Amino acid sequence: MKIALVYPRVINQFKSNLFPLGLVYIATILNNKGYNVKIFDSSFDKNLESIKIKISAFNPDLVGVSVTSDLYDNMKDIIEFSKEEGAFTIIGGPHATIAFKECLNDIDKLDVVALGEAEKTIVELVESLDKIKDVKGIAYKKNGEIIVNQQREVTFKLDELPFPNRELLDNYDKYLRSGIIGITLARGCPFNCKFCQPAERKIFGDQIRYRSPTSIADELLFLYNKYNKYEFYICNDLFTYNKKWINEICDKLEERELLGKIRFIVLSRVDLFDEEMARILKKLGVHRVLLGVESGSERVLKFLQKETNLDVIKKSFKIAKKYKIKTHGLFILGSPDETKESLADTARLIDEIKPSQVMLSLFSPLPGTYLYDDYKDKLNITSCQQYDYYDYSAGKLNVKNENVTFEDVIRLKKKIFSKRRLQLFSNAKELISDFIRDRSFYKIMNRWNTYQRCKDFFG
Repeated sequence: MKIALVYPRVINQFKSNLFPLGLVYIATILNNKGYNVKIFDSSFDKNLESIKIKISAFNPDLVGVSVTSDLYDNMKDIIEFSKEEGAFTIIGGPHATIAFKECLNDIDKLDVVALGEAEKTIVELVESLDKIKDVKGIAYKKNGEIIVNQQREVTFKLDELPFPNRELLDNYDKYLRSGIIGITLARGCPFNCKFCQPAERKIFGDQIRYRSPTSIADELLFLYNKYNKYEFYICNDLFTYNKKWINEICDKLEERELLGKIRFIVLSRVDLFDEEMARILKKLGVHRVLLGVESGSERVLKFLQKETNLDVIKKSFKIAKKYKIKTHGLFILGSPDETKESLADTARLIDEIKPSQVMLSLFSPLPGTYLYDDYKDKLNITSCQQYDYYDYSAGKLNVKNENVTFEDVIRLKKKIFSKRRLQLFSNAKELISDFIRDRSFYKIMNRWNTYQRCKDFFG
């Protein structure tokens, strides 16, 4: 059986330099089972036409598409095209799991939706296409009725997964030009932020599941030797929850003589970034940490259910500076509880904590989250592209707000960025340092191109 897995993102939607690891894991598992599988990724293309030509030339028996809410229209286009080519069609990913009924009702050409984690589901499915009623963790339509099979429990250990074979991706070499390789070390988040939950739990379960430090160190050694890359982005939604586990990773890297040779970018909550954690991360080789701040207003923080406060936020950034760890401050602008005063509070907080970089997202209640349920009758969304919270192109707030206009948000964004443009010089020092270290012209150009794509929300 020939299987095509598709990531239907196009260049204007491409906001990071990271492999679509979810699809890579699934492709690896199928490849190890003996199937002829390829991943087709349109992230570097202006539209979907070239990827359709590649799919048609491959002539797959089954086409699977990964979909987030902002890529829904692209997914629908690929599914309809693939069915016309004669393939069995399946979708998976966050939006597919959360909105499977809407997907099945909207797309006549769609055969099956995989719900939640699909690594085991996909194997059962391709082995049982003639009896899908027995496959756990899927939904499909039969005689106009939506059938939801028995739920697949989130129980398997992440060490059961093989190391993802990134070279199954048709354009993997383009991702490597960034000099950064993404790696997944754990899944899940136990916190309850309203812009993320309960969607996260529906996909990955209630608690964080960890790979063993031995498995992690082995994959990092493999990647370091194979690709001659020394920088890794840890793709966990939350990395800093378990100090003991991170210390054990340090020990295993030291055994493999990797400690000090590689470095990391990680995500953290501000309330999990204390002095002890900073020391551990510094030992591990973390040089950047993305911290979810969200707002400079205590009231908005409570509205978003962040369970943090301004004192904790300020302390975490001071600690990062003390340990010379660069910071990305992640902020949300334009929530329904936003006012002109809270926007000003956010600008003042950014001036005070001075993150190395800031990322300003536009409030966007994603399907499956508490905020979506709260505001689905008040949504100002006319295109799935607006679910991309880093996309300001619609020219309006995603939920109408009587106290703040879209123009207010844009003025604040420009004000914040205008103060920070001179920091490009400090970033340039790091680029020069990296160039001296690995002599990669592609890396410099890749970072510049990434900045050009992201400058509307990144500064």
